Amino acid sequence: MHDLSQQKILICGVVFLVFAGLMCPVHSMAQEQETDQRETPRRQDKHLSVPQTAEQEKASGISGRKPMQLQESNEIMRTLNVGFAFDPGVGNYDGVVGSAGDVWNFVSVGTTAKDFMRNSDMSASTARIRISRHDGAWGIKGHEGVFHGYIYDNCQCKDLEVAFLDLQPGSYKAYVFAHGDAPNQNANIEIVVGGKSLGSKATANDGTYGYRSHKMIDGVQYVSFDFGVGVGDEVRFISHRDGSGYSMFNAIQLVPTGDDRSNRRTAASSLGGQPTSFAGPE
Repeated sequence: MHDLSQQKILICGVVFLVFAGLMCPVHSMAQEQETDQRETPRRQDKHLSVPQTAEQEKASGISGRKPMQLQESNEIMRTLNVGFAFDPGVGNYDGVVGSAGDVWNFVSVGTTAKDFMRNSDMSASTARIRISRHDGAWGIKGHEGVFHGYIYDNCQCKDLEVAFLDLQPGSYKAYVFAHGDAPNQNANIEIVVGGKSLGSKATANDGTYGYRSHKMIDGVQYVSFDFGVGVGDEVRFISHRDGSGYSMFNAIQLVPTGDDRSNRRTAASSLGGQPTSFAGPE
């Protein structure tokens, strides 16, 4: 009897231990589930900035973009930049408009066509260009930027032309750099849009080396034009020989001036980019 009582006590002890062991994991799981339920709202709080529904946007006056007034104040125009004969390299893209980090398209000496170009923000441009046949290239002493290199023709017998095809319709401002490395090697630049001449302007021919100044001045190193482009209009710039027998082009910048949003980018999207040149396939 005594042994039987001890066996009963031993069996009860084992049963108690087994039962207690089973309850511990259950209790632990319950605690984990309770903890998860308490933590879930904190994890969801991190995602409260997800896009709102259309109804929420309408109610709050937010369209998924920054308010128009703020967006416009941060906008920068896309430009189309073309340099001739010489790529000054990273950090030296010093056009009249834009920044040293803008994309430029370069035309090497002898090239007469370029069918693939980039805008200043690296987006693809619809424009193509055609250049008169030429066989010469030179540089402006003391300049290391886009004004340094220029194309010309050694025959000194013709006026070079650069034609832009397939430009997006709209309003533009053009900056045309055209001067050789001698005081009398200037050019009288004519602009022709859709077959109609809109006039001409000349770069400096004053007998001085003022064109070598690093301060870019309208009427000295370059001339500017405001014009509109219709669907299918070809835009031609003609570099008429003026003070010498040489006709030349150093660089051209085309800046959209209308309200076409496809020609704009936000300042935020332009930050952090590295200066870039883009020659593209010739």
